Amino acid sequence: MSGSVESLQEPLRSAVKALQEWGPRNGVKVTIWSARRNKAQQISLRKSNCGSSQWAIYEKPASQCNPATARPGTSKHETGRAVDLGPNASENNKQAEFLRHYGVTRTVPTESWHFEFKPGAPDRYLQHQGKGTVLASTNPVAGPQSNSEPILEGTGTPIELSGGGGFGFGNIGMGLGGVGLVGVGVFVWLKLGLKKGIKSL
Repeated sequence: MSGSVESLQEPLRSAVKALQEWGPRNGVKVTIWSARRNKAQQISLRKSNCGSSQWAIYEKPASQCNPATARPGTSKHETGRAVDLGPNASENNKQAEFLRHYGVTRTVPTESWHFEFKPGAPDRYLQHQGKGTVLASTNPVAGPQSNSEPILEGTGTPIELSGGGGFGFGNIGMGLGGVGLVGVGVFVWLKLGLKKGIKSL
């Protein structure tokens, strides 16, 4: 719709550029719907999404517009601190999985396409969809690691972004391993105890 990647503020600009390079190599489509907007463009959006009256343009709560649209002078797009990506929610989820490693996440619960640089913040769109809490990296400098996965907050368990809510079972495997170690310990203890003449436990 408006703006270009170059119009975005750092570090959001570098994150989106990295996404544009990574996407085509990994079968992920990346479309820039809206980057930086000037005030006139924000007013035009308000007219389209909120109504054409002075009150609708300048006073109507953003949440009452369809879709939600910030009042002129308050949008993160006007300062280059937000970007809207396409082409659809499915691709947005893949983009989000990549961008979170750069501290970029989705901040609007009902918008799969709206991204901002907010290290440590949860993906509000995924939360709204009931898919758990996925945090943006608090150390975005290094970018994504090849074997990294989104993490469900507080569990250390990988969460599936593009599937139907399936969760990883790494912690269960660790739990079974712990049971195995306990079993070995009991066996050794019993064997030593019998050698020393223990008759009852």
